[in-house]
Amino acid sequence: MNISSETIAQIDQLLDRIKYGDCVLFLGPDILVDNRGMPLSVSYSHDICNRMQKANIDFDTTQQNDIYYSTNRYISGLNKLQSNNYVKTTDLTIKREYNKFINDKASYTNLHKHLSKMPFYLTINTNPDDLIFKLIKEDIGTNQKCHFGYYDITKDNNEGRAEKDLPAEINTENYVVYNVYGHASDNTASSVIIRESEFLDLSRKINTTGNAMPDVIKTFIKNNKICLFLGFQYDSWPLKILLRSLGFTQDVPGQNISFTYNGLLKHHADFYKDNLQFVFIDSEPSSFVTFLYERMQENISPDDILKKIPDKPLNIVFISDLSDTEDSKIDTQIRDHIANTLQPLRYNGFISMWSEDLPTGGTDKQAELTRRYNEADMFIVVGTANLFAADYFSRIENALALTHEGNKMLIPVYARDFLYNDISGITNNSWIPRENNKPVPVKEDLDRRGLAACEVIKTHITTILKAREANAGKN
Repeated sequence: MNISSETIAQIDQLLDRIKYGDCVLFLGPDILVDNRGMPLSVSYSHDICNRMQKANIDFDTTQQNDIYYSTNRYISGLNKLQSNNYVKTTDLTIKREYNKFINDKASYTNLHKHLSKMPFYLTINTNPDDLIFKLIKEDIGTNQKCHFGYYDITKDNNEGRAEKDLPAEINTENYVVYNVYGHASDNTASSVIIRESEFLDLSRKINTTGNAMPDVIKTFIKNNKICLFLGFQYDSWPLKILLRSLGFTQDVPGQNISFTYNGLLKHHADFYKDNLQFVFIDSEPSSFVTFLYERMQENISPDDILKKIPDKPLNIVFISDLSDTEDSKIDTQIRDHIANTLQPLRYNGFISMWSEDLPTGGTDKQAELTRRYNEADMFIVVGTANLFAADYFSRIENALALTHEGNKMLIPVYARDFLYNDISGITNNSWIPRENNKPVPVKEDLDRRGLAACEVIKTHITTILKAREANAGKN
């Protein structure tokens, strides 16, 4: 696989997110292939088109790779024929036939085998198979569980989302594979979406009730904004409806990484890049996944700290302006954005997070504050002029004193513009995030700069945990 140094840098960034369980995997229709390497949806669509040709049913030959178009055309066309040579059919008949086709021809590939060995806590599958689910079940540890769910368009609301089969939280102990367009099995044939008309129906449901995606999945994706899309045609129903289900729009973009080899048209690429922050790397999925897997093996040693849950988490205390002003609400939004981005580390037992505005459970507030500060390993200061001018400045002084006394760290985040170089005890070059060797306010670009700040914070977390691991080894 010939790729540039820039692409390798992007892949290494992606690997870092995967290691933290901070990447959601999306499998498109081109991932499920037959023994010739042809997507099964395309292979079945060709079979349907051959039948239409024999039955003299008109269809657009340029759409013969589109299973949703061909099945829609075939069912409606067949049912209009007056000839006794052809029997009318139903959606369920075709779905059962397609399910059998999938189960007969679907087979494990190296792509599936490599992906199942990477820590994708959540996999969204747009195919009706369960191959990746079965492999993940085999590959994860004995104290871990992989849950399987699928959306059933024939049912309503919670029942259709199969939420009862999913865990309350997705994390290192609870993996999830979710088939968003149904599951091909003897008892669930009706759930498989196979016609254009069904996608239109699903689109209407999403617009009215938003019921295609379970809440636990939407929450996890919201907190894990790096998404890896493999095997999608970028003008197809599966991707269009998927993005709508997730709420990815021009107003609410996801920070997504997508890898494609399908000769993407420039106007499609420009739309996804400009409006949804997609990054494209021109590569055939199987080769790319092999490269990704091998690079992961090179970069992660068996005793890598990120594969070990520490005996006790690294305690993080947030310090921010909690006064009831419009500016403080912006500061709280920035703090929460950082905390949400770090949530995967909390899920996995690497860190704990606390802020003064959290309930103390009846404990004396000052006593709780003192205890939390003494037990903290890291202080994250959401820095603004208000914070340093308010009573909260005493909190920062206490935190700085504790960092000087013991093995603690204070990380100042430059939330909004102010004279940061006047703050005693905090060096100018310690403020994050930075561009051109100067701190830049997170407020002006919350998604990008917030993520940049979190990457620095994660680096410090890893350094502390590795040092703790090394010290434990000496003892």
